[in-house]
Parts: sequence; structure tokens; C-alpha cells
Amino acid sequence: MSRLITVLVATLIIGATAAPVSAERFHPLRTARSAVNLGLDTAHRAVDLGLDAAKDVADVVKDAVTFDNCRPGAHYKGADGRWHECH
Repeated sequence: MSRLITVLVATLIIGATAAPVSAERFHPLRTARSAVNLGLDTAHRAVDLGLDAAKDVADVVKDAVTFDNCRPGAHYKGADGRWHECH
């Protein structure tokens, strides 16, 4: 949370110094709101990416050959770290 506040303050400072003094449409609160929206959007996308990755991992684990779902002739790696053939 403190990193988010630091980023927001830095954004405000950069936005305030980069905007020309004569710009009538510049408003610091609007800049802060845009920075917060950008941060929330980035966090939302990161969560979505993490959920997609977790779903892909679950699919791979589900399709892995184990002792329980072994077909004759297939190989699986046992708890001892060695490869075993299914019978």
C-alpha cells in the first residue's frame, strides 16, 4: 500500500512540474485520479493474467500421467524420482 501511495505522489509531482504553468485545463486532482485508475487497471490485468496462468497449470497437472490415471505402455515418474512403466 505504501508503494502505491509513493507512486501516486511521484505521479503528482511529475505531472505538476511537467505541465506548463499557463495551461488552464491542468488539474492536479484529475491527474491523481488518472494515476489511480491506471494503477487499478494494471492491478486488475495482473490478477487476470495470474488467474489465466493458474488455470493453464491446473490443466497441465490434470493431464499429467500418474499412477492413478496410467494407461498401459505409458510412463510416469514416481515419488522416488524414477520412471515407471504402466501395466
